[in-house]
Amino acid sequence: MNKLLSDALSLALLRVKPLSHYVYPFWLPMVWLTLIAAMMSPGLPLLNASLPAKFLVVAIVQWVEVLVLTFVMSWWLKLGNRWNGDGSLFPLIVVASTVQLLGIAVSALDLVPLALIAAIYRLVVLVHAIAGATGVRKSYVVGGILVFLPVAVVVTLILAQIAVGTGMIELDPAMFGPADLPGNDAPAPNKA
Repeated sequence: MNKLLSDALSLALLRVKPLSHYVYPFWLPMVWLTLIAAMMSPGLPLLNASLPAKFLVVAIVQWVEVLVLTFVMSWWLKLGNRWNGDGSLFPLIVVASTVQLLGIAVSALDLVPLALIAAIYRLVVLVHAIAGATGVRKSYVVGGILVFLPVAVVVTLILAQIAVGTGMIELDPAMFGPADLPGNDAPAPNKA
């Protein structure tokens, strides 16, 4: 665990080692990703759900996001023989995801500009980590992230629909007007 935390700090400081360095016992990245989800769960005010339900939803989204990102980036980097595919990107992406904890701290301050900076920083760390560990140009890694984003949006929307449909979570009504809520057939108020 000490090596993983040390590597997470190094990546946050944009110090990257070869991909072969990011090898851990098979269970450690899985536990760490689940712990990140557990730390993110309480800070989601948009979800009206119990803490266990929030945790389950966040953990599932985290897992699916990292697995899909690993698959898409591995496929993308192998295109045109830019990366030989030696090693797994999964542990590297998990360790680079630790930067999300900074976003949790910033969101507690309720400062939107800092939250935006934290989100951009997370992308910078991810791109720098993948490019540095695999030896692929950063611009090509950014291209892979751009390929991943629409996939991530679709997968997240599907997971959210399943979570709402099964009653695991409810969306905060303050986010929507009365007519926008699912299951509300009332006409929208006339704003004339």
